Amino acid sequence: MQATVPPNTGLQRFFGVSPFGRDAEPWYVGALGELDVARRLGGLGPGWYVLHAVPVGTGSGDLDHVVIGSAGVFTINTKHHRGQNVWVGGRRILVNGQRTDHLRNAKHKAKRTSQLLSVAARSLIDVTPIVAVVGARRMTVRERPHDVVVLHATELTRWLQRHPVTLTPSQVQQLAALAAQPATWRRMPETDGCRRPTASITPRSSDCVPRSIAPGARATGGHSA
Repeated sequence: MQATVPPNTGLQRFFGVSPFGRDAEPWYVGALGELDVARRLGGLGPGWYVLHAVPVGTGSGDLDHVVIGSAGVFTINTKHHRGQNVWVGGRRILVNGQRTDHLRNAKHKAKRTSQLLSVAARSLIDVTPIVAVVGARRMTVRERPHDVVVLHATELTRWLQRHPVTLTPSQVQQLAALAAQPATWRRMPETDGCRRPTASITPRSSDCVPRSIAPGARATGGHSA
C-alpha cells in the first residue's frame, strides 16, 4: 500500500506534506488512534485483561481491543477523528455532519465476539460494544444509544472501572484464558446446542456444561493478542 509511494522531497517535508499515500493515510491515522486507546487501557490495573488487534475468523478482520474484567466483556472500536466534530444520537453518529456506520459495526463485532466466546466457554457470554472516539475537536452527545456505549477515549478507563461488577474473579480468569487462545477466534460461531446470548453480561448456566480450562492456559492482562 505504501511501498509504491515515492518519498517526499525536501521541500515537501519542509511544508509538512504527509509522506503517506492516499490509501495508506486512513490506515495510519486509525493505527494512531488504536495506540492511544491501548495506552489508556494499560492503566486499568490488576484484574483486567486486554487483548489488542485480535484477528477474527479466516479473513482479514480483527477487533481493535477486547477487555475482560469484573465489569464484564467489552469490545472497543477505536475511531480516530482528528480535529473533526462528532455528534452522537440515539441511532447514529455523525462526523462533520456525515453519517457513519460506527454503531452498526460496533454491534456486529460485539455480537461476533459473544458468539465465539460462548462457543469456547460452552456458556452464554454477552459482550458490550464500545465506540471510543479519539482526537475529536468537539464531541456532542445529543442522546446516548441504548445498545452501544459511546465515549471519548479520555473517559474510557474511568467508565470501565466504575461500571458495576458482573463477573466473579474466577469467571474473569476463565474468560481471559479462553480469549488468549487463538483457536477461540478462528472457529466458526456454531451453537454446540447452546442458546444465543441474551442481555446479561454474566455467564449463565444453560443446557450446555461449561468446559474447564486446561492447567496453564492463562491470559496475561494488558498484553497484545
